[in-house]
Amino acid sequence: VPVNENLAFRFAGYHSEDDGYVKNLEGGDDLISHDTDAFRFSTAWVHDRLSVDLVVDYEDRDMSPTIYSGLDEAGEPQTGEYTEVATNIPDGGYDESEVTNISMKGEYDLSTMDLVSITGYRTHEFDYREDTDGLPIALLDYKQDQEGDYFSQEFRLLSDGEGAWQWILGASGFVDDIEADYS
Repeated sequence: VPVNENLAFRFAGYHSEDDGYVKNLEGGDDLISHDTDAFRFSTAWVHDRLSVDLVVDYEDRDMSPTIYSGLDEAGEPQTGEYTEVATNIPDGGYDESEVTNISMKGEYDLSTMDLVSITGYRTHEFDYREDTDGLPIALLDYKQDQEGDYFSQEFRLLSDGEGAWQWILGASGFVDDIEADYS
């Protein structure tokens, strides 16, 4: 959506849900379900020799984890059906996450070269639990709770694309802080 000759923006949203189709013979809701909401906002601003692009996106996901089924000697599901499992985890487990990304790219035309800055930030929270053995006993269950923040910065100087020699000079850095519990 253009606001004026220098500024425009865009908004996108997404929603998807499914009740699931794999029955847990141990009880609870059907598995392979999901409920996801996401959005992205982006804007572009241009003035003389400077341009800036900003993108912000967010996703909130609540879904079934990976589903495993024990197989018999012939390679068939022990439950007798591919759409039935017997997991020992109440409600089959979970895969829940919230992720936010922010990125900004700025470019400045210095006549004989361009200066580019790219900045990124991401934060997330993951909660995940699955039954990796596909059996109705607690044998190989997996759980992960994690949260983290990432920050990155890049600077580049680029030649203007004219002449026999083209060059790029740059520097980048990255910092992350992650806390995770696995069991």
